[in-house]
Amino acid sequence: PGGLPRPLLAKDRRGLFPMTFRPEDRWECGVCWTVYDPREGDDVAQVPPGTPFQALPEDWHCPNCDGSKLRFMRIVDDR
Repeated sequence: PGGLPRPLLAKDRRGLFPMTFRPEDRWECGVCWTVYDPREGDDVAQVPPGTPFQALPEDWHCPNCDGSKLRFMRIVDDR
């Protein structure tokens, strides 16, 4: 259904906790290493620049290898 996307959860020895992300975070495909940068968007899927990864539709996929959104990993950097 519509509304806000489900929060992603991480797990450590203490249990599950919600993961927090910045809208400007970049994400990398775990299959082909293509990077989704929200500053650029995705021309293939007609996603405009400025669209955070969390705002992408659930059925969005890697424009290079067709990997699912679930295959992407957040890039941790000091931007």
